[in-house]
Amino acid sequence: MSNANKLATLQHELEQLRKENAHLRTELDNLRKKQSPTSLNTLTQFQDLLRSLPVLFFVCDPQCRCLLWNEACHELLGWTEEELKSHPKPLTLLYPDIMDYQAVQMRLEQAERRFYRCLVRSQSGAYRLQKWAYCRLPDGNILGIGYDIAEMDRPATDIVAADLEETRVQLLQQLIGDITHDLKTPLSIINTKVFLLEREPDASRRQIHATAIIEQVRRLTELIDN
Repeated sequence: MSNANKLATLQHELEQLRKENAHLRTELDNLRKKQSPTSLNTLTQFQDLLRSLPVLFFVCDPQCRCLLWNEACHELLGWTEEELKSHPKPLTLLYPDIMDYQAVQMRLEQAERRFYRCLVRSQSGAYRLQKWAYCRLPDGNILGIGYDIAEMDRPATDIVAADLEETRVQLLQQLIGDITHDLKTPLSIINTKVFLLEREPDASRRQIHATAIIEQVRRLTELIDN
């Protein structure tokens, strides 16, 4: 084969690789557009669900700034999501005592999963006795799950309340574990494969990474739907 023919062949193969690379990048961009709320910000996928659940839910960033405050929290405590989001230190509204504020802030930053009792101030100034626990989401934000025990704390209902409280604690702790465990693996794989895909020069290996991403996105979508 002459040098001219060899050059033409190489140019043709290079052009095919460029087209394949462009196709893969297009597919990846489409994948990101469809799935970025899941892979980059888990909170977005759960906002509608969390806002409507009867259990107390909120989400904050690592600096304890409010990102989500669901309807159950608003109905019970009076504070609106807009009020908490606009406040630079929303915890001070709920825990005006400096010692309480610092204790809750520490638990939040550590994403403490064990439920603990605390007095939370409502918008009216009244205090509610509640139990809260936290878990760190894959995107670094913190999910708080709580329930009100003000009515259950009366002496006349101590025995019934204790049984009910224990059951609810177990169910909520299981929910925290399920959310974290089920989402962590596919999200981790997606992020790793996207990283590798962007840096892989070999077309066949890029296809392997792209297939793995699509499979994990499908799995993640099924988990969220369930």
